[in-house]
Amino acid sequence: MPQVIPKTQTEHLMDAVLAKLQHDVGHELMVELFPENPLQYRLNHPRGAVLLAYGKSTFGVSESTDATFQARNVVLRLTLIFRQLNGTAGVISYLDRIRTCLTGWYPCSGKEQW
Repeated sequence: MPQVIPKTQTEHLMDAVLAKLQHDVGHELMVELFPENPLQYRLNHPRGAVLLAYGKSTFGVSESTDATFQARNVVLRLTLIFRQLNGTAGVISYLDRIRTCLTGWYPCSGKEQW
């Protein structure tokens, strides 16, 4: 039997952000992970798409010698691809709407152990 490798902390975080965006704007836009081959990406949605990608992480100093406790700043990148620039169906409107849906939101209730 192949060994099942558990998801990493970063993968859980990306899943949570993807689910949040799909819940909030998925009925209006395509929400998916950034494609492996961006040059071959094709926008199939009539309005637009939000593409989520991992950017980078920076770590603080370790706070313990017997376990890994470090502050972590994660950068996740959102790429918006739209057919229209202006108006309520345009990318400019959705930039603000997506920023609002993620501002103040926490991906973890505290019960999950990442």
